[in-house]
Amino acid sequence: MDEPEQIEQTILKARFPLDPKKAERIPNLVEVGRMVGYTRERTRQIQNQALEKIRRTLETHLN
Repeated sequence: MDEPEQIEQTILKARFPLDPKKAERIPNLVEVGRMVGYTRERTRQIQNQALEKIRRTLETHLN
């Protein structure tokens, strides 16, 4: 997996945890940005790009 995809995964896993233990406290964009070394705005952009990739993949496979 290349670097951009790893960053996207890290951000999405932090923002949308599947583990109920981690879901008790979901970090905001500033906190996630600190974890990955980006600003809040850049973190938001990467998160949205990753979510859009998921949407497009689902649309392709469901149609």
